[in-house]
Amino acid sequence: MAKDQKGFIVYGDIKATADELTDEQLGQLFRGMIDYFVEGECPRFTDSLKFAFIPIKQQMDRDADKYIEKCEKMRDNANKRWNDMQKHTIASKSNQLDANDANTNTNTNTNTNTDTKTTTTTNTNVRGGGSDGGDDSFNLWKQLDADGVDAIYSEYPESGGFLIEEVAADVRVKKKKVRNPVSYVLGYAKKVGWDDKADHFDGGEPA
Repeated sequence: MAKDQKGFIVYGDIKATADELTDEQLGQLFRGMIDYFVEGECPRFTDSLKFAFIPIKQQMDRDADKYIEKCEKMRDNANKRWNDMQKHTIASKSNQLDANDANTNTNTNTNTNTDTKTTTTTNTNVRGGGSDGGDDSFNLWKQLDADGVDAIYSEYPESGGFLIEEVAADVRVKKKKVRNPVSYVLGYAKKVGWDDKADHFDGGEPA
């Protein structure tokens, strides 16, 4: 099945099939579903179990394709956000440098006497703050690169973005210094018992 997929769904319509099987056959069928999910190899069923497994396998394959598609979409969104953030940072630094250049005043006064002695005085006053005029020490997004975001989404494909936002807000409020942002985010999720199920989110915002 799909990489990092934690489990598979058993749909209610399997009951019609289950009712036609003995308890032993049903146990074999379910074991075959587990083996197929973990190993990716179809079980060697015969007779009725062989035909019962065909629609189950097709549904499991469809679910795996949907999971892969969803993970790729979430990863693309995370990478896009990270790239947009990097562009914004570069633009902010460029604007600050332009402002620093505009505040640079150079005054040159030259006095020439009759004995041809020339005295030249140059005063340069440069005013300006840091590279981006702000403190990035508590900005978790700026400490994450694309690989870091991808690592978080691999653990929480349904809600990785929400998780990062919540942790980033916590870091800003508590003014925490984070050395390893990926480990910090995953540790936070484990500490609070973060649930990655999509149906826990309503309209794109945490419920």
